[in-house]
Amino acid sequence: MYKLLSLIIIFSLSISCGSQNPETLSISKENNLSKPDKVNIGSTDIPSDSKIDIDIEPETHTVEENPSNITNTPTITLTPTSIKTEINTTEAPTVIDIIPSYDRDQWNHWTDLDKDCQNTRHEVLQIESLIPVTFKDDSQCQVEFGEWYDAYTGATIKEASKLDIDHMIPLKNAHISGGWKWDKVKKSEYANYIEYEGHLIAVSASANRQKGAKTPDEWKPSNQKYWCDYATDWVAIKNIWQLDFTKSESDAIKEMLDTCESSNPTSSPIPTLTSSQVSSLEFSDIDCKGKPESVVVSNNGYIQQAMNGWKIYDEGSKHTFNFPNEFILNPNMSVTIITGANGYDSDEKIFWKNQTVWNNTGDEATLIDNAGKIIDTMKCP
Repeated sequence: MYKLLSLIIIFSLSISCGSQNPETLSISKENNLSKPDKVNIGSTDIPSDSKIDIDIEPETHTVEENPSNITNTPTITLTPTSIKTEINTTEAPTVIDIIPSYDRDQWNHWTDLDKDCQNTRHEVLQIESLIPVTFKDDSQCQVEFGEWYDAYTGATIKEASKLDIDHMIPLKNAHISGGWKWDKVKKSEYANYIEYEGHLIAVSASANRQKGAKTPDEWKPSNQKYWCDYATDWVAIKNIWQLDFTKSESDAIKEMLDTCESSNPTSSPIPTLTSSQVSSLEFSDIDCKGKPESVVVSNNGYIQQAMNGWKIYDEGSKHTFNFPNEFILNPNMSVTIITGANGYDSDEKIFWKNQTVWNNTGDEATLIDNAGKIIDTMKCP
């Protein structure tokens, strides 16, 4: 009996082992289920019999609660040369930290902080209109018409509905540049900040939507005359809010700042004045608290003055205005240099920059001639 059982078991085992025959394996090959001779990963061929350990990690990195590897934009002096120097010494983090996803709802914008029924959008529309605005109704809560200079395109727009109020540093870029660490209160403060006039600007809706959340290496205004102010404001705002920028971003900023230098006086001929032909230029007025600000230069002499090479300084060389080439200031005439607004230049009025200049206590305007000589000074009252 036991012998019979043993024979049955041996026979069963032989059938089981015999099932793994060459014919069965050849069927697998014909069905393309066999391993390839080599496996290609990227540009490397690896034998299929090799043992490969691949650790797949998500594209994220651990971040400390208060990252120590982030170097904020240092305090800078807002002249094209000094901005480029500071950018050269600023290194953006080489590893992108884990940041929470951007949520626009956390950046509460267009609030009405002073409770006058006009939210931030309509406050900016009033500030930047070149003429008095008109409102949609008697409540005077919403602006309907005015006249705005779109610095991005150089166009003039008269209907508020065709304008967007753009954050110079887009909210999403502020988020990924360091703003993700802020609480909702600070995010809302940033989203509605109007103390620095370049922070929020009225531009055409189409230009603003083309820009989106792009940085200067990804998008620049089509109006190249605005590149200098755009780059200056971009760096100033990131400095104010201690936000970081990438290398490609800072490279693009330096390219845009080169356009500031192109406005410097050239070697255009300047009329030679004899000792008996003396113009008498001086500051006749300065408004440091106005919206916009202004400083007035008057020619009280009896001959015209070619202004090639003439400059106005504030606080040493912190802010420098170069008179346009070929600009002539006629006898008994004045020219007003405007800051904190955009507009069209004329013989009587020149728009320097959208950024405010004379808003600090103790600011002093200095008029410099083409030989570098100080002609006049005037302090803010």
